[in-house]
Amino acid sequence: MPSRLLHRLLTRARAVVLGLHHRLEVATRPATAPVAAGALVDLARGKSALLAENALLRPQLAILRRSVRRPRCTPADRALLVLLAGHVRTGSR
Repeated sequence: MPSRLLHRLLTRARAVVLGLHHRLEVATRPATAPVAAGALVDLARGKSALLAENALLRPQLAILRRSVRRPRCTPADRALLVLLAGHVRTGSR
């Protein structure tokens, strides 16, 4: 009896983990729209939205320009990116 219950719990846990994994993959998949379509969407966006996106991209470029073999994000970098990402709206939201 306890082994049957344990088996059911493990089966349910695996199903939940696989479902979460699938949702994460779908949410982080790159956009498949062509570049021209993205450019047309950018033409319709307001100046404040484009400025917010540029503000988000600048710290990422600063991280990549660091003169080390493999640049890493510091906790301060991550906090800034999360703060700025909250102000950028994308078509997927």
